[in-house]
Amino acid sequence: MALKELEVKYATKRQRPYKLSDGEGLHLLVRPSGSKLWRLKYRFDGKAKPLSFGKYPVVTLAIAREKRNEAKALLDQGKDPAEAKKQRKKQRASLKLFEPIARAWHANRVEGLDPAHAKRVLNRMERDVFPAIGTRAIIEIDAPEILEMIRAVEARGALDVNRRLKQGVSQVFRYAIANGWAKVDPTLGLNDALKRSPASDIWPALRSRSFRTWPGQSSTMTARTRNAAARSREMLCCSPSHLGPHLRNAFRSQGRIRGPLWTIAVVAPVGRAHEDAARASRTPFPSGRSDHPAPPQGDKTANSSFPAPSPESPFPKTP
Repeated sequence: MALKELEVKYATKRQRPYKLSDGEGLHLLVRPSGSKLWRLKYRFDGKAKPLSFGKYPVVTLAIAREKRNEAKALLDQGKDPAEAKKQRKKQRASLKLFEPIARAWHANRVEGLDPAHAKRVLNRMERDVFPAIGTRAIIEIDAPEILEMIRAVEARGALDVNRRLKQGVSQVFRYAIANGWAKVDPTLGLNDALKRSPASDIWPALRSRSFRTWPGQSSTMTARTRNAAARSREMLCCSPSHLGPHLRNAFRSQGRIRGPLWTIAVVAPVGRAHEDAARASRTPFPSGRSDHPAPPQGDKTANSSFPAPSPESPFPKTP
């Protein structure tokens, strides 16, 4: 006969332990000390086995019945509920370490990221973070330990990577806090301690010799590779990040182009009618689409047109 909540609540202790059965192997064990424990008795491979569900009232009658049903479902699948419980405990124990938690964080968000970006994030973790704190219990990691790991990255001159690493580690800690694996984010006070990249010229000038010998530029390009994006970078002679929207979205009518020199007369906001008329005069940086007139190329087109940096490149790859 099934138990009632009041029977469980007012079950009194006795000199000897006794059981209150709820059916299907589930019972409440009442000990002489007064503690009440939920137990499930089941058979697996012809052997009788016990399974503990926890103490009452932390585990209520309703929760105990849910756990019993879950155990029965595992038995129907040919699995031992006790072994499944051990495996869950091992997984929870492993998730107390930083690296498993970081990989769980990455897997949780990888579908919403660009594949190349997701790979870079994980590669940075595997290269710089996991060797330093990957095997440490996440609740034991403090700010000085994280700063020491970042200092090693700064020592090799990767001053633009240090903040990305700090941001990634912070996101791992916030993910752990949400799941109950950590209580605080020790990276919150690290911003002022990180080294900053030295200021650089926004429009770096290129020597004519460097421009001629840079792989992918005019001296080595074939007619097949001389596309709109290539002409754009030859004219501007700058890195991908400098080919910004102000230049890409400009029109020929806004200035005068003679050879490699583009003289801008006036750059000011214009109305839609004037904008349409200006666009009809063609943009110096067409996207290559069949539209007439062709719209200006977008960020991805401009950036992807640049060749992979080489040792001779005036724009070396960021570490």
